[in-house]
Amino acid sequence: QIEEANEDDALLIGSDRQTNFEEELLFDRQQVVKGYNDCIKVELIRNINGFGFSLAGGVDNQTREGDPGIYVNNIVPGGPVHRSGKVNIGDEIVAINDINIECVPYKWALDVIRNGPALSVFTIRKTINWD
Repeated sequence: QIEEANEDDALLIGSDRQTNFEEELLFDRQQVVKGYNDCIKVELIRNINGFGFSLAGGVDNQTREGDPGIYVNNIVPGGPVHRSGKVNIGDEIVAINDINIECVPYKWALDVIRNGPALSVFTIRKTINWD
């Protein structure tokens, strides 16, 4: 579990400085995803409009009571996520470039995505389809 970012961290995350994001901003808070046998890794390249999906959730905006996960709630037709064919609405984003985003505020997760490289690896916990 990741500690919640403090005000100083939030200021750094929002800065425009050209630095190594993981080393500079997340130094001791970086959590490497290990042992998620129910997850897949999806490599995506951001285009001018982003990765082509929107998210919902986080500890501050839970989509389901008691569940702080960050979930895919929309996929843009023709966008990078849609073209990958590997991500569905309802899938949980567990990590981005091995930075764990479980149990973090929504804005913190967005900052990790926005400040990350154009070529990013998303660790996805697939939604179980009982149909």
